[in-house]
Amino acid sequence: MTDTVQSVEPIVIERVIGATPEQIYPYLVEADKLVKWLAIDAETDPRPGGINHQTHSGPEGDTDGPYFMRGEFTELRPFEFVAFTWGWKDSAMGNLPGSSNVEVELMPHDDGTLLRLTHSNLTVEGGHRDGWRAMIDKLAELFN
Repeated sequence: MTDTVQSVEPIVIERVIGATPEQIYPYLVEADKLVKWLAIDAETDPRPGGINHQTHSGPEGDTDGPYFMRGEFTELRPFEFVAFTWGWKDSAMGNLPGSSNVEVELMPHDDGTLLRLTHSNLTVEGGHRDGWRAMIDKLAELFN
């Protein structure tokens, strides 16, 4: 008998942001820009196999954090696409490092850029959908 890990449905979020792909892309890969919308601390090496480590405070009112995300960049196409693994250092949170994948596509749009984020292979949804929505809202606000 083999144990299999069930994945939840991929999270797909789309949002038009009033900025060009060239303006948005650095906010997906550069540590000093990630901390303006996604994490409270970050360390990145934006190349395939490079680290993407983030520290998150958790939702407002959360007293259990901080939470440590550990990932690696898997594919980067400047101004178009970023992919990286995603997982939590704390095994109690599920979704261990390397266990799930995030892809962000940037597509030119009449009103700026259509950003499409897909988070797949999650074993536990655990608030990721609401978290990504809130964080993408924060990213969009940077360009208002």
